[in-house]
Amino acid sequence: RILTNIANSFITDWKERLPFTGLTTDMVVKKLLRCIENYHGVVIIVLDEVDNLLKKSGDDVLHILSRLNEDLNNSTTGLICISNDANVFNLIDARVNSSLSLDIMVFKPYNAVQLRDILKHRAEKAFNDGVHSQPIINLCAAYAARDNGDARRALSLLMVSGEVAERSGADRIVEEHTRLALEKIETD
Repeated sequence: RILTNIANSFITDWKERLPFTGLTTDMVVKKLLRCIENYHGVVIIVLDEVDNLLKKSGDDVLHILSRLNEDLNNSTTGLICISNDANVFNLIDARVNSSLSLDIMVFKPYNAVQLRDILKHRAEKAFNDGVHSQPIINLCAAYAARDNGDARRALSLLMVSGEVAERSGADRIVEEHTRLALEKIETD
């Protein structure tokens, strides 16, 4: 399915798109290679939460993706694997690990200032004017930074704060809404 999804990202005509079932892996890989070759450029493939892929399905997809360049002349590929698990590459067979030519980068958790900037940008798009305020953004960022610097957690806290405010009939988010949202998220 992952290989099919990548191939389908190149195909603009819905009639030519690959089905997610019914084709062999070899057929999908051949179509994917044709798509990439016709691109005539550099294709960067990004796999987020690759640890879930490896735990559920093994490293076959990574093995295939790591060897695409061997069959390409007019294009080239690069592969970025993102994971929250620092030990994810221990799940990969040594041969696959070798063909990946790994360059591992570790990113530190977001701090409160970075989370504040992320939340501010998202809140401007998500909420009507006057619904959120800088103190609420700061509070959500501080809670998330304190816990583990997870941007998803900060965004979730802001979203649930808005939902709590809406359910209570308020026209703007206040600190009490965020505290209730934090309790709700921790309970969930």
